[in-house]
Amino acid sequence: MQNIYLRQSELSLSQTAFILVTVTDKKGSIPSNIGAKMIVTEAGLVSGTIGGGALEYKAIEYALELFKNKTCITSHKINWNLQKEFNMVCSGEIELFFDVVNFNKWEIAVFGAGHVSQALINILITLNCSIACFDSREEWLNKLPNSHKIKPINTNDIAKNIQELNKNSFVLVMTHSHEQDWEIIRECINHSFKYVGLIGSKTKQKWLKEKILQENLPEETLNRIFCPVGISVGNNSPSEIAVSISAQLLQERDK
Repeated sequence: MQNIYLRQSELSLSQTAFILVTVTDKKGSIPSNIGAKMIVTEAGLVSGTIGGGALEYKAIEYALELFKNKTCITSHKINWNLQKEFNMVCSGEIELFFDVVNFNKWEIAVFGAGHVSQALINILITLNCSIACFDSREEWLNKLPNSHKIKPINTNDIAKNIQELNKNSFVLVMTHSHEQDWEIIRECINHSFKYVGLIGSKTKQKWLKEKILQENLPEETLNRIFCPVGISVGNNSPSEIAVSISAQLLQERDK
């Protein structure tokens, strides 16, 4: 069983989605043991076994179907009667638990790698997510923590990078320039991201409203942007702002 746990760890570190299939109960003549496990990725069986034969083939096939229809899929149990389901000679029932791991990866895009971003990303890497951090300043990107969860991107082509983001991404705008902030926000307005947050104060919120009206955009556009970003706790230090933003991200994610 050690090998399967090692494989789980490797897949988690590489952020590869997988399904851990476990025999949780059985009745009658079943060619498997309670506790038997196997791991299935989109490529098929990668480790372990739940007994082989038609049962295992069917479980792999079922897991692969979950990958094809991955929206709103959660971990769940399923019960099969071997004689009825597979026309097998041996009779009995089996209960399998399909544990879906890292199926819908939480993707966070951070524009700007300054002090608040540095503090925030150090918190976010403790969560199950992937982070893309965009900045034109190489020296600030180099200060980001060394983690497989972070992808630092040195770029000036903001629009292109936003267009390439997953529509389910959470976007945080915290650059060193108001002009660049607006360029990013303006592009985000044309996309339906799950979350868009802009760092700043109440004064910046007024500035954002003015920019939206100047562009002849609907005033309700402002309601789609969290500005000031974060929940109302703490002081104005980068570390405490980072905590408030992290809390808001979790609130919105769990909605």
